[in-house]
Amino acid sequence: MTRRKVNILRLIDTQDPPSFRNSEAFSQWYTAQTQNIVTPRVTCVALTDLQRIIIREAPVALTFVHWLETLSQHVPAYIAHAFAAHVTDEQGQSDLAHRDLFLQTAELLGIAPDVLTIPDQPSLGFQVYATLSTQPQLLGHALGFFGYMEAVGAQYARWIVEQGDRFGVSLPFYALHEQLDQQHAQEWLHDMILPCLAMGDVTIDHLVSGVQLAQYVNATYASELTDLLDPT
Repeated sequence: MTRRKVNILRLIDTQDPPSFRNSEAFSQWYTAQTQNIVTPRVTCVALTDLQRIIIREAPVALTFVHWLETLSQHVPAYIAHAFAAHVTDEQGQSDLAHRDLFLQTAELLGIAPDVLTIPDQPSLGFQVYATLSTQPQLLGHALGFFGYMEAVGAQYARWIVEQGDRFGVSLPFYALHEQLDQQHAQEWLHDMILPCLAMGDVTIDHLVSGVQLAQYVNATYASELTDLLDPT
């Protein structure tokens, strides 16, 4: 599949976010949306299918902490501690470093490290992470996007673990994130999004737009994986 570079700012401008009167209404909407994740409509029929998925996942999996660290340079001081704790949690500790765990998971599937590269035209999700993390004026969009994508990560991790189970393959990176990422989605809401909203550093409209952008990325990726596994 040939990918194209997407103008993320223009894509944001196409969003039409619903309006919420207060943070409580937004919180209820956000939590409801994190239960509504799209995953591929097909399953892996061969181990090579699973290998192709992991290779496709690599660019975001291997750079996610980098984008978090980049975004951390733009967050307000009053959430800096909570944000730093989240970055540390995403990095993992010593022998459980998440980057190493992903590489270990790929190795269990027989995937060589030199195959796990960032393509010239990376996925839409990669492009959005790269854009939002480097644009301070898009903080509200970034918080909504990153938070929601944690919920996406949990559901995708569960789906990928299920694919591994079909072939009796353990996938430790995804088994871990199936547990962590749903919790992270709520931590983003309570520890970072709502404090910024209360202090007036982000708007509900921008947060909702970020969530909607994440939903678009989620649906696009699910469609791409469905086409990858079932091109007919």
